[in-house]
Amino acid sequence: MIEYPRGIWCRLPLTWNRIDETTDDAWHLYHQLRTACGNDARLEVALEIGADLCDNMQILDRWTGESIGCLIIPSEVFQTSPGGDLPTVSEFHRQLLSILFARTSRAILEFDSEQLDTIPVNEYSFCVRSLYKNQRVLPMEKNSSVMRSYRDYLQLPLQPLFEDLSAATYEVFETDSVKYMQYEMAIKEAISDKISGDDVPFFKFHFILFISNVIVCGAGRGPLVTAVLKALEHFAIPAFQLIAVEKNINAVSTLDHLNKTKWNRKVHIVHSDVRKFKPPAKADIIVSEMLGSFGDNELSPECLYEAMKFLKPDGVCIPQFYQSYLSPVHAPKLHYNAAQYRKQVEYNVNDALECGYVVYPATAFVIDYPKPLFPFTHKVGCNAKPKQKNFYKVLKFRSEIDCELSGFLGYFYCILYKDHALSILPSNHTPNMRSWFSMFFPLVTPVMVKAGAEIEIHFWRNTGHGKVWYEWWLAKPTVLPVQNPNGRSWSFALSFLNYFIYSSILVVMHSGGDGFHFALSVKLTHSINIPSIPDFRIYKTLNKVSYFKNAVPQVKAGVRVVQNATAEFQVDRIAVTFLTSHGDQFKAYGKIGDTLLDIVFNENIPLDGFGICGGTCSCSTCHVILKREQYDYLPSPREDELDMLDLAYGLTDTSRLACQIVLTEQLDGMEVVVPGFPDATQFH
Repeated sequence: MIEYPRGIWCRLPLTWNRIDETTDDAWHLYHQLRTACGNDARLEVALEIGADLCDNMQILDRWTGESIGCLIIPSEVFQTSPGGDLPTVSEFHRQLLSILFARTSRAILEFDSEQLDTIPVNEYSFCVRSLYKNQRVLPMEKNSSVMRSYRDYLQLPLQPLFEDLSAATYEVFETDSVKYMQYEMAIKEAISDKISGDDVPFFKFHFILFISNVIVCGAGRGPLVTAVLKALEHFAIPAFQLIAVEKNINAVSTLDHLNKTKWNRKVHIVHSDVRKFKPPAKADIIVSEMLGSFGDNELSPECLYEAMKFLKPDGVCIPQFYQSYLSPVHAPKLHYNAAQYRKQVEYNVNDALECGYVVYPATAFVIDYPKPLFPFTHKVGCNAKPKQKNFYKVLKFRSEIDCELSGFLGYFYCILYKDHALSILPSNHTPNMRSWFSMFFPLVTPVMVKAGAEIEIHFWRNTGHGKVWYEWWLAKPTVLPVQNPNGRSWSFALSFLNYFIYSSILVVMHSGGDGFHFALSVKLTHSINIPSIPDFRIYKTLNKVSYFKNAVPQVKAGVRVVQNATAEFQVDRIAVTFLTSHGDQFKAYGKIGDTLLDIVFNENIPLDGFGICGGTCSCSTCHVILKREQYDYLPSPREDELDMLDLAYGLTDTSRLACQIVLTEQLDGMEVVVPGFPDATQFH
């Protein structure tokens, strides 16, 4: 017995109204119904394909953003094929059906009751089957039917610096031979360019090139190392040192096995974080595949900017350049799935609509072409870690038709070396490459966009407090609140330890004669996979997990207890009360040396939009008002703080930025006023 999904189909005709060509009643009617049903994904449309259709293909393409339950094809759509009596359809209908059949496999042939005795139904059925077989297959499904199972399935992006990838995750990526072939060709051309240099000696039409050091950063379980070895062996390099650096101890075991059984011990395996690795010599070539669906979201810049320090002056980094892209999208199903995400998985986020998701977007209509966002370059001359940690850009788009803005799709374009590139942009997607899906950034609420309206999105990539996060704010056609301020709902940890340090209740440290001791107690804010850490023992209690090295015996609130320490002493705690314009009071505690902004972050004080720049003094959202005696006690504000204060709402003569106020004993018991924001435009 065939089991059909439970839901409701709403039948709508696509017949174009020639009397009034400015209307598109079918979609607007369905939009109203879907909105009234809360965009529930169980509501699907049954599209009746009329004989007379609109010739604006973009209006018809908009239906690709809706959940299509089935296609209803009346008999009047069919024509008699030239030179025969077999039924067929017009070329325009053929193109439309090839697009729609890629979204649904169900079709209903509709005939009048009196036609059933005279019409050869089997011939019409054969025609529809032929149309289905000739559907316009989605690019990622051309050579892999298994990709259909990933359609519109949301996943939180990987956190490779925070947690070790599973074997199943590696296996998915390792099946993408196209990606590794592109890497191999890029490495070959980089070596070829070195060979073609004037200083290379020739002996009997053969050349000898000595490459002393090649480093693979983030070697995974070996496919990238194999690609490097193939490139080196292609040119018969007589001597080289190939180093594979990988932090995942489970992957290191696989690399060791491959080195013994397949690579003939030509590879030096190093178990280390790339950022902490110190190579024995400078590298001629650095190779990495730490790209995410948004290019930089798996923190490739943070890793490769550090790795570039051990590249020779004439060395090459692969990849050399990558850039993220954004495009507005009409995708009610994706938005509904994002809103329901918290209920589907055991992941405790503050707001599921403030997260970005990796997704294969099959039910999505791209409103306007993607535009470039944040570029990152890894070339000689750019090998120093950049001073800029925070990125900000405004993108503007335009909609040609009425539609619903559900969010934004993110992509990346990457130059490995010269003409060798990887791309997931719809216009030039690398053929048959399946390692990366798009990123979906939902809006907090869908927005109706009229034809000709401008769409303006503000986007940030911020770094601070041991994490990297994105923020986005829709300014046009409707102003919405800033989403994910301070990374409150979704962020990428720069390391396993940093994740806990910046969400901790207590951090205690001591450097003794027999080494470094520390204890760390944290709140469990969501389910996690704890990576393997040598010499750590894990103690579980009712509400927290404590990590101890060298068996620190116990931890008391506010007390630093260290094995072999000569004494216990109290950590100084400074009390601060935050008063909001709504009459709320929040009393919290910080340590000497913390800033007021640190207290807000560490104590999770619910001040929406407070300190969006992460404490870099590049916004005015942590504006506070002090008492006169407290203001006079503090050092005078610097010029950069004064510049930001000029943008603050409710400025007074005792205004300061919380990120610039450092706690001392004299500030214990202080009260500060947090003025409110009139609207979202004051956030930045």
